[in-house]
Amino acid sequence: MRGIVLETLLWWFSAEVIGLVTLPITMLTFRNLADRGYALSKVLGLLLVGYLLWLGGVLHLVPNSRGSILLILFCLAIVSLILFGRSRDEITGFVRSHRTLILASEAVFAVALFAMAALRAYTPEIMGTEKPMDFAFLNAVLRSTYFPPTDPWLSGFSISYYYFGHILFGAVIKLAGTPAAIGYNLSLALIFALTASAVFGLVAGLVTDAGKGQATASRQASGAGGARAAIVFGVVGMCLVLVIGNFEAVLELIRAHGWTSPDVLGWFQIRDLTGARMSTTWYPSDPWWWWRATRVIGNLTQGSGGDYTITEFPFFSFLLGDLHPHVMALPFGMLALAFGYNLIKLSTVPDIKWLRRNVALVLLTGICLGALLFLNTWDFPTYFLIAAAALVIATQRCTRRWLLDLANLREAGPAIVTIGIVSVALYAPFLLGFQSQASGIVPLQQVRTWPVHFVIVMGLPIFLAVSFLVARLTGILRPASRDWSRLGWAALVALVPYLLWLALLVRFGGTAVGNSQPGEILGRFVQVTPALLLVALGIFLLDRRPSDTGTSTAESRAPDAFALLLVVIGVVLLAICELFFIKDVFGNRMNTVFKLYYQVWSLVAIVSAYGLYWINSRWHAVGPTLRLAISGWWLLVALLVLASLVYPVTSIFGKTNGFQATPTLDGLAYARASNPDEYEATSWLASNAPDGAVVVEATGGQYSEFGRISARTGIPTLLGWVGHENQWRGSDRDFRGRDAEIDAIYNASDSGPIQSILQGRKVTYVFVGQLERSKYGDGASTRLARFMDVVFRKGDVTIFKVR
Repeated sequence: MRGIVLETLLWWFSAEVIGLVTLPITMLTFRNLADRGYALSKVLGLLLVGYLLWLGGVLHLVPNSRGSILLILFCLAIVSLILFGRSRDEITGFVRSHRTLILASEAVFAVALFAMAALRAYTPEIMGTEKPMDFAFLNAVLRSTYFPPTDPWLSGFSISYYYFGHILFGAVIKLAGTPAAIGYNLSLALIFALTASAVFGLVAGLVTDAGKGQATASRQASGAGGARAAIVFGVVGMCLVLVIGNFEAVLELIRAHGWTSPDVLGWFQIRDLTGARMSTTWYPSDPWWWWRATRVIGNLTQGSGGDYTITEFPFFSFLLGDLHPHVMALPFGMLALAFGYNLIKLSTVPDIKWLRRNVALVLLTGICLGALLFLNTWDFPTYFLIAAAALVIATQRCTRRWLLDLANLREAGPAIVTIGIVSVALYAPFLLGFQSQASGIVPLQQVRTWPVHFVIVMGLPIFLAVSFLVARLTGILRPASRDWSRLGWAALVALVPYLLWLALLVRFGGTAVGNSQPGEILGRFVQVTPALLLVALGIFLLDRRPSDTGTSTAESRAPDAFALLLVVIGVVLLAICELFFIKDVFGNRMNTVFKLYYQVWSLVAIVSAYGLYWINSRWHAVGPTLRLAISGWWLLVALLVLASLVYPVTSIFGKTNGFQATPTLDGLAYARASNPDEYEATSWLASNAPDGAVVVEATGGQYSEFGRISARTGIPTLLGWVGHENQWRGSDRDFRGRDAEIDAIYNASDSGPIQSILQGRKVTYVFVGQLERSKYGDGASTRLARFMDVVFRKGDVTIFKVR
């Protein structure tokens, strides 16, 4: 346990150094935020370090090394010192006057980091699901002198997937000097902590700004004043994004204790949630039961080939432990939201003159948004749309027009286009070499989300977000002017996704639309109508002239506008999942639902936290009848929160088997215990293989032990998981026939027949371990020894070097 604490302390210190070095840059960038971006300093700092390291590596100017990282930090420190010198009084005065919020932000970061590190220590194994792939990418990045890194599962080719996250957290591994197997788990802990800090700062800022528009007496009556409310609801926001789960775990708990019949559980139509399965512990003991919470939405009647979707949420991701792109992008998505809120609060119209005066802000915004293309490309359209909408809203606030006035878009257009171009241009080296598996947008037909499944997956955050919308719309808790004629325009805009679906249906279905698909057209409209109504209401509430909002200051209007924007974008994404999907190798909407629901969770959770504050700060001013009704609403919220906490509480015990294992952050400790000879051989290979080495190992199916040597060392092999390579590259064109070449090498009795393969593929080593002996027989080592040199041998494990 002492080693766990010391390693985590080292990462905490590294993150603090990165944040401190870039703090003046952050605070002067986010002038419009309540905490001046303090809670985001570590995220922005890591992004700047990683971006400069990657760009220098791509241009072969800066090698991927610890020395380079220290040099980059030194350069950033010089820039920060210059900026600090120019704004010393401003920065120091702000820190002194906001020390309570700053200390709270640091406490949130530290607690989140150590808590997740402790959880990962009880389930650290880098095995199963996507972990071998993620570890392979991480090790490939760590071994690379320059970028792009070689694909560890396809020698001779660069990685054709999002790998910027592995560069970012690989940089922390190098800076801290942590072994990769430990750094893997600490990266997950750091991502959790960075996201927690960012969400805390963002929600606390919204609450602080909203509080400026309320009367002092009202704030005191509701207990919603000052830093206390900001801290409380900032923590609430962090928990809603990162800690709670969905309602599926409640069904698992009911099943585990036999509290209902199998027929009742079967009614919910969740795969494998059938029959009674009594648990031997207070929490469900069914193996992998906690996995089912992310496989709720689907169609049992069509089997696995039907409507199979993934509905992950952040806590599941950290419990599972895949260091995957959608997880690594989380804190940077929150950073993008902060940029969006920063833009909403602009005090001048973001026109061409504004662009000329704010080159640095545009550049940093572009670095942040563009990073999402490289971290998890699915995130870029959403967060760019939020930034673009923020610029339009800022224009509307400055000009006091209606939001839907096209003049707003015309004036903000140059800034939107410029930021978009900058975002793409800054990451052009990656984008130019990226092979996407996506082949177009397809209208969704036949399958739909069952409302019961939707409530199980998104019940709490959607309920809270809708409650905020209703409260804002009706004016029950705060009067607002009602120009209901604007609702028609809002409804027309909200219909756009459905009209686009209809147009695509005509394009794909032709004359069938008018003949055999009227039921599909009507049914689809009914399916998305609730979402479109919410979008229309959200736009209607956004489409307010500042003079009509009923609030007293610009600060108090901005958080409402931002929260409403997130509701609109989040619900539009949910509607998109019912109307379209991105066509990929899977041929269904699985990935679309997976990626978009993950975004929606964060967006709506932030709105939920702010909505709770908004209602809490106003309900004391209403009459006794409404106060009673709202008290009932609070009771319902409490029950839903308790239901959402069932998942994290029970899944932690289920995944860790009741915390019975000896804790360690070493993700390969299991390999050292189960196969020490192979572990030692892998360690030798990682330490002794020269740059450019290629290792041959057995290849086989994905989600298996095949590809383990390249994954644990970062040394490229001829072919790893075929299914994954096919996903990343869209076909097997680049690796067709390599499996046969591997077979030929292990079955060869002399070098003659395979000499061209060894030379053509630039093979350095051939690994023979348990999997290779199982696939090619115990005689593989004897055959290879005839024409290769043994450089490592222990027990049944041998490493051969090509002569």
